[in-house]
Amino acid sequence: MIPYARRLLADKLNDRRDGVKTFWWRRVGFAHDRPNFGDELTARLVPEISEISCTWAHPKRSEFIGAGSILEMVQAAGAPRGLKVWGSGFIQEPKRKRKYDFPDFDFYAVRGKLTLDRVRADRRVALGDPGLLVSRVYQPAPVVPGRVGFVYNHEHRNDRILRALAQAGRVATIDPLRDPRDVIVDITKCEFVFATSLHGLVVADAFGVPNAWVALKKPLGGGRYKFEDYYSAFDGNAVQHNAAIVEDADAIQQLKDEYTGVPNLRVLQDELLAAFPYSPGQQDAIESAPGRAGRVDGSAPTGI
Repeated sequence: MIPYARRLLADKLNDRRDGVKTFWWRRVGFAHDRPNFGDELTARLVPEISEISCTWAHPKRSEFIGAGSILEMVQAAGAPRGLKVWGSGFIQEPKRKRKYDFPDFDFYAVRGKLTLDRVRADRRVALGDPGLLVSRVYQPAPVVPGRVGFVYNHEHRNDRILRALAQAGRVATIDPLRDPRDVIVDITKCEFVFATSLHGLVVADAFGVPNAWVALKKPLGGGRYKFEDYYSAFDGNAVQHNAAIVEDADAIQQLKDEYTGVPNLRVLQDELLAAFPYSPGQQDAIESAPGRAGRVDGSAPTGI
């Protein structure tokens, strides 16, 4: 972002020095709880791409939401009219055979096409998970030759198969309940990453680390939906592998050889940056584009 634009944005947001009231998912009321890195990404990315910060707020008091499968959650919790949505998604198919129009929410970007098909907006809406921006903000760690990582969903932290793989030295397990920067370092050290964590896959894709989605015994809420939504943003295939593949060196090599990454990563990143609700000039970039659905043409701020 050029210095003049930074000053302009700072002047406009003087009343936001305490941060934009933002909801992201957190477990509350449990002893020794630690934040889940994927859900914390929005609050870490926003100060890096703008002059504002995010302050956690209950959905009823929130102004803004970003990464996460939280659209049903914030609607059920009574989120206010005009809530700005940037890269969020649904967690599952609608329970009734109807679309969720969310007429009172203000959509700038959504995670993927499955979510886009269920919302209504007056502007064109960008596609992509905001977690894809991590490679525009953070530097990767040096790769450790031969390192295979496994980023598990926090629901799988006690999974028997995962523990056995770790004890046998088959994989380096990557704990998601840590500071996002530490998780990013661990992911980028790997030559290959397996994950049951959606944002484990997102971060790996952002840095071009070959990766694969695998299944463990305990099903996750919403099943395949959020994964298919994420991959739909770039017409990728949501292929889930059996956990046994983690021990198959030949299969891992084949997956590495076949990995093509996100083909339009730079475009998705630029459009997410252009669609950020609090960026200077963002309104002109989005509202000048005709039509309800689709992506926003735009370039990244200088230095991002």
